[in-house]
Amino acid sequence: MNRRVTFAVATILASTSFIATAGAANAAKKPTSKTDNPPIAALNVGNGQFVEMAGAAGVAEIAAGKLALERSSRADVKEFAQKVIADHEAARTELSKIVTAKGMALPTEATPEDQKLLAELATVTGPAFDELYLREAGVNAHEKAVALFEGGAKTGDAELRAFAEKTLPTLQKHLTMARGLAAPVAASLN
Repeated sequence: MNRRVTFAVATILASTSFIATAGAANAAKKPTSKTDNPPIAALNVGNGQFVEMAGAAGVAEIAAGKLALERSSRADVKEFAQKVIADHEAARTELSKIVTAKGMALPTEATPEDQKLLAELATVTGPAFDELYLREAGVNAHEKAVALFEGGAKTGDAELRAFAEKTLPTLQKHLTMARGLAAPVAASLN
């Protein structure tokens, strides 16, 4: 049950046998919905998995956004990064309050896969950075985040379900913004 979602939603913790059992039961089910455009089905995860994956993805998105503020050559990419940082920090704060009340904790690190991407992002600047950041942290990560939060909106826990439902439109907006920025950035490299 260690499926990791690149960037947006990546890492998992289950602290009680109830949560672990719920996660195992949910993982056996097939995903039932899809996002509008991406071919990624909604992830059907248990409460603990959702918390871990959403928490780690938030860490990765915030870190990637901070790199974008330093390394991007475009004002529109920096504006996108600032929005992503602010929205993911707010979501992380809200999720932390929910899980702390349940005796859980959010991950403090990105997944190893996301850490690798962050290291790669730290080695490039300018247009090459913009293309990589928008493709990976913008589009790919938010496609996965949308799928995770669609699944999270179906978790057994009412508070986590409400959090996922409330946060999903923001993630969908990030995805739309990233797609809108990614095409002209990629075209400018050719």
